[in-house]
Amino acid sequence: MTVRLCKFYSLLISKIPEYLVRIRETVLIPPSRNDGLSHPETYMKKATVRFLSVIGITLVMLFEAGCAYRPDLHQGNFTEQKDVDKLRVGMTQEQVKFVLGTPMLLDPLDDSRWYYINFVREGWNAPEYRTLIVIFDEDRVVREISGDFQKPQKFYTPLTQY
Repeated sequence: MTVRLCKFYSLLISKIPEYLVRIRETVLIPPSRNDGLSHPETYMKKATVRFLSVIGITLVMLFEAGCAYRPDLHQGNFTEQKDVDKLRVGMTQEQVKFVLGTPMLLDPLDDSRWYYINFVREGWNAPEYRTLIVIFDEDRVVREISGDFQKPQKFYTPLTQY
C-alpha cells in the first residue's frame, strides 16, 4: 500500500508543472487577448492561482514526506533458537564460539560471561532486542545460559553421552 502511494505521489509531483501551465492558460487572461477586463480582476485571478498552487504543492510535499524509506537495520550476533539448541553443559569456549560465533560483549573484569546480543529494526517498526548470556565455570566450560532464548531440553546432557 505504501509503495503504491509513493509511486502515485511521485507521478503527481512530476505532473505539477504541466498542471500549472494548464491552469495559467485557462484561468489567466492571455496577454494578447483583451476582453475588456479591468486590472483588479486579472490580479485577483493571478493571486488565486498562485495561492492554489502553493497549497497544492504544500499538500503534495506533506504526502511525499509520509513515504520516507527507512532501511532495515540488523546489528550484533544473529542468533537463532536452533543454534542455542546445540549448546550443552560442559562445552568449551572454543566449541561455543564454533556454534554461536564470537560474542558481542566480553566483560573485561569477569571473563566467565559471554554476551550475544541481536538488534533488529525493520522499517519504522519498534526495534527488537534478543540477548543470550553464556556462563562458564572456572574450567572454562559451559555452566549455564540465560536470556531471551529457551534453554534446550538436552542442555544438561553432556556431549560425551552421545
